[in-house]
Amino acid sequence: MTKRARVVSIRAPPGAAPADARERAEALAHHLVGQHVAVGHTVGLPGWPSVVVDETEPAGAVVVGDDTRVELWWPPAHPAGPAQVLFVVDASLTMGRGPAGATMMDRAAWAIESVVLSAHQAIERVGILVHGSTPRMTQPFLGPGELNAHVIHRAPARGTFDILKACDAGLGLLASEPADAPRILVVVTDGRGLPDDGARAIAGARRRGVEAYVLLADPDSGAVDGAVLKAVTFSDPRPIAEAIGRAAGIEVRHQPREPPSPLSAGAPEFEIVIETIDEGSP
Repeated sequence: MTKRARVVSIRAPPGAAPADARERAEALAHHLVGQHVAVGHTVGLPGWPSVVVDETEPAGAVVVGDDTRVELWWPPAHPAGPAQVLFVVDASLTMGRGPAGATMMDRAAWAIESVVLSAHQAIERVGILVHGSTPRMTQPFLGPGELNAHVIHRAPARGTFDILKACDAGLGLLASEPADAPRILVVVTDGRGLPDDGARAIAGARRRGVEAYVLLADPDSGAVDGAVLKAVTFSDPRPIAEAIGRAAGIEVRHQPREPPSPLSAGAPEFEIVIETIDEGSP
C-alpha cells in the first residue's frame, strides 16, 4: 500500500520566485491530491513550466492527500560559464572490492578522469573529497588539466559511507569557490545504503544552489533508483560530462577511454600534495 505523504518538495526552474509563489504552491497542492508521486517525477498544471519532485516525506513513492504540505521552491540561477566541480568519493570498505582484480576505487578514478577529460572545456576548477564515515582527504581545486584522480587510492577503503555528511562536507568546500559560476557536486559510490539518505542529500545540495549527481558502480544492485538520484554508471559516465556542459552552456565531446585492467589499476601516475582533513576512520 502506498504511503500517504506528509511533505512533498517540488523544485521549479532556476530563478527568482514570482510574487504569486504561495498561490502557485496552493494551486499545485490542490491539483496533486490523490496522485502518486516520487522523487524525480515531473508535475505541473497546464501552461506552467515543468516542475520536479525533489524530496518526499516519508521517502519513496507516496500519495498526496488533502493534508499533505506541498513546498514549491526556486533554486538560484547562475550565469553560464565554466563550472566549479567537486567529486565526493565513497571510501567505504566495499569500494576496495571489485571483479577481476580492479576495485571499485580503480573504476571510480577512471570514471572521474573520463568525465573531466570529456568536459574539460566546461570546467573552471575541479576538486576531490574522499569520504568514509568521516572526511579523509581532499584534492584541492585545480584546473581540469592538473587533476590526477588516482590520488583517491591514498585513502584506504574502510568503514562505511554517510552520504549526508559527505555531501555536507563537499558543499562546504564548494562554498569557498566563486559563487558567480555553476557549482556541481558528483557523488562517486558503489550505491550501498543510499535509497533514502541519497535523495535527501541531493535535494539538500540543490537547495543550496548546487546541482548534484551520482556516479554509481552497480546499477543492478537495486540500492539506488537511478531516476531519483540522476545516477549513471562508472562504465558510462558521459551523462555527467554532458550535464556539466549544460550547466556551463558549453558543448562537450566525449573522449572515450578504456576502463582499468587489473594490471594497470591502482598506481598513481605522479605525485601530488593532498590536504589531510581527518585521518581517523572507524
